[in-house]
Amino acid sequence: MLVLLDGLLVHFREPANLVKVLPGASLEINGELTEEARQIEDLTFTSDSNQLTVTFEALHQGYFLGGDMWRGRLIVGRDISPGQYNLSVIPRRTDSPRKAPAFRILVFPEALSIRKSSTSAVRRWFGVSAFAVAAGCLPGILLAFGAVYLLAGKREALLAAGGQAEIYQVIRGDDGYEIHFGLGTDHGISLGAKVAIF
Repeated sequence: MLVLLDGLLVHFREPANLVKVLPGASLEINGELTEEARQIEDLTFTSDSNQLTVTFEALHQGYFLGGDMWRGRLIVGRDISPGQYNLSVIPRRTDSPRKAPAFRILVFPEALSIRKSSTSAVRRWFGVSAFAVAAGCLPGILLAFGAVYLLAGKREALLAAGGQAEIYQVIRGDDGYEIHFGLGTDHGISLGAKVAIF
């Protein structure tokens, strides 16, 4: 649960328009469409460096809010210097003051520095996604739950063989208490029988 929480908090602690890259990288990026851009041919970009370029691939609907978005690839030149850069995707022609948020591109010199900058403790320490670690834990968790279920059933059967059972529910009523336990007619308990409660 802690590993999953670590992975989920990354999305709240890092803005969606922050991109961490290495020189020579190529990765998929998404952005929202403004009203003046209805197709990918209407889009262009500006950046602080000629080593940062965007190729636009398609338009699509947003996953969560359902807005119009574009998808493309950010291509980072091999000769770019490490540092922070800004990149904006804008319509070729616009009269609107509304602009889509700019991307903040952080270029790191090597993979270890990207890892050390992560807001995820799991990625900083182990170099893998928190969700991958959580998925790796899942078989062990399922085995543990299965073992507990089987051992609990075995324990209950051993107790019943000795004429004992665990009380698993007590309900207070108007005339007293209703007590639930795992013994019945198969164990010699019948209506009117007396049982000792410990």
